[in-house]
Amino acid sequence: MFEELEHTGEAAFRIWGKSLDELVRYSAEALFYLYFGKRLEDIHPTSENLHSRQIVAEGIDFGDALVSFLNELIYLFDTQRLVFRQISSVSFQDDVSKMIVDVLFDYSEHYVPLNYVKAATRSGADLKIEKSNSQTLYFITIIFDI
Repeated sequence: MFEELEHTGEAAFRIWGKSLDELVRYSAEALFYLYFGKRLEDIHPTSENLHSRQIVAEGIDFGDALVSFLNELIYLFDTQRLVFRQISSVSFQDDVSKMIVDVLFDYSEHYVPLNYVKAATRSGADLKIEKSNSQTLYFITIIFDI
């Protein structure tokens, strides 16, 4: 899940989930929300032919790899007008500092962004883990430069 946070001059989201896989998925959904002002489930794909692409993102740790992944989504939107629609799988290597993400995209000809997103930033993207009783939750804050 994600929630938008107050942040001067930029957009910030607190992301949480029960796994690192969920953090990747919800972070991409927060980016979609920032672009279009709606949650992913509220906008239907413009075609039935979604395009699959594998993205490999690396960093010094999970937060850095996640920011690299989000910046690749931003790059694909800016250069090829591909809009993230769904993550079909996430796998991790090198102690979660490398992620391989299979992503489904739709072409953006029917999507009108509300915001121009320059980049996801490393600021604040530190993984936090909270354990209570038998449940573990993962948290991260992502700041986008708009």
